[in-house]
Amino acid sequence: SYGWVHFNDTEVSTVGEPTGIDISDAVIIVSQGQHGIEIFSYDESSNNPISIGNFDTKGLAGHPTLSGNDLYVALDFGGAVYFDITKLPTDTTDTILTGYGQYFAEDLNVDHVSIYEDIAILSLGSSGIALFDVSNPNKPISKGIYDIGYTYKTVIHDGKVYVACREGLQIYEIHK
Repeated sequence: SYGWVHFNDTEVSTVGEPTGIDISDAVIIVSQGQHGIEIFSYDESSNNPISIGNFDTKGLAGHPTLSGNDLYVALDFGGAVYFDITKLPTDTTDTILTGYGQYFAEDLNVDHVSIYEDIAILSLGSSGIALFDVSNPNKPISKGIYDIGYTYKTVIHDGKVYVACREGLQIYEIHK
């Protein structure tokens, strides 16, 4: 029989209903749909995530993607948003902050964002994928939309883009 137990015997509450999660060595990002994202600091020695901020987003915050200190969040019909997590205020748990983040692809329905080097790969459902140059993440540059089938999510592994789409698994290489 299978079962589960909370790691430290507690449940960490969030402002909204969690819809996605990503984690790095010291940070946990939880997306919360219409409530944006919540950022937690995490120290494995204490086994207790601590909320350091709630940030509202335009659109429904879906899947967050951390790439170093860069955070990208898919926003459904709101496109996507980029945050430099080192430049966000901390200890703001009593309020939901607005006005942060660099929005892009706002005319697209973005379900997921993957990062390959300095390229953001946006999963667009029925429209396939979109590529954005994020070498300067504060000014993403569209590199086109590619109709490869109904795309749910992409994952990067060994320099290849693995695509989960309605048509099955597809594997691509990106050449600049």
